Amino acid sequence: MSFINSDSYSIIGSESQTIHIILNKNEKININKKYLISASSNELREVIYNKINSSNIENSKENSDKKLQKVDCPFIINLKNTKSNIEYLCLSKGGKIMTINPYLYDDLYIKLDSIIAFNNGVDVYTDDDKNKKLNTFYFYRNLIKRNNFRKNYIFQTEDLSQNQFCLIKPKIKFNINKTTPQNLSTFIFSKNNKISDLIFISGNCSLLEKRLGEGESMILYTSSLIAFEKTISFELIPDEENNLKSYVNILNHIKIIGPGLIIFETNQKIFPTYDNKRKIIIIFISVLAIIINVIIFLLLFLE
Repeated sequence: MSFINSDSYSIIGSESQTIHIILNKNEKININKKYLISASSNELREVIYNKINSSNIENSKENSDKKLQKVDCPFIINLKNTKSNIEYLCLSKGGKIMTINPYLYDDLYIKLDSIIAFNNGVDVYTDDDKNKKLNTFYFYRNLIKRNNFRKNYIFQTEDLSQNQFCLIKPKIKFNINKTTPQNLSTFIFSKNNKISDLIFISGNCSLLEKRLGEGESMILYTSSLIAFEKTISFELIPDEENNLKSYVNILNHIKIIGPGLIIFETNQKIFPTYDNKRKIIIIFISVLAIIINVIIFLLLFLE
């Protein structure tokens, strides 16, 4: 068993991890209540996340066209300890938990379903432009899927457009390029201890990071993608001569192009197997059974 400890949270476990968050008086935390395992009491004040007062970004020049809005999800709630006693929360999705410091990423997009908790120093937004591009991308992919319906049975198809990706923004702007190594190490340490600007994510198993260089690409199983930086772009895998391969294919995989960092999990694909001889035997037995039942019915009716 591994144990990662700080003043405000603890991550317990190795393969399947749980985060234990401590709230002192007047401290708050945003959580995905789907992953709440236990709490010290039912006395925490609860507010739906998007009902909290908006931060400055929603009224800034960066968002002058109103494309960024706070995530509107009934599962994302803000909890505050209004009592003098210490309260705690335990959350888990079943996989390993990764701690994200948004200052170390270039506008990171994270799958909403993978977010376990985040502090009030971080805001989570819906980016309409990014969602439209992803939805258009997968709409085209679904058209190809329907055109190849006769081959679909050999693949376990996924639709990533059903998984909303959200933009993570710290409330306090911080230019990491102007920070010396000495100041940066102090900054990271203090932030981690107070979790003032941290976000905790998890998949169903281990999480991996991969930084792609300029023009570098990789092919990834769609449901494995957890997060990506804004500089990342996506392309469909070429479907040459309508020839779908089984190890990578246009129905289940995407081509990811750098520069930028992605976070993904190690999902295992399940390919159903089909035995043509067995299918023929089953069909023959079914037809034979129907014929026998019809003969029996006719004999009874003639009597």
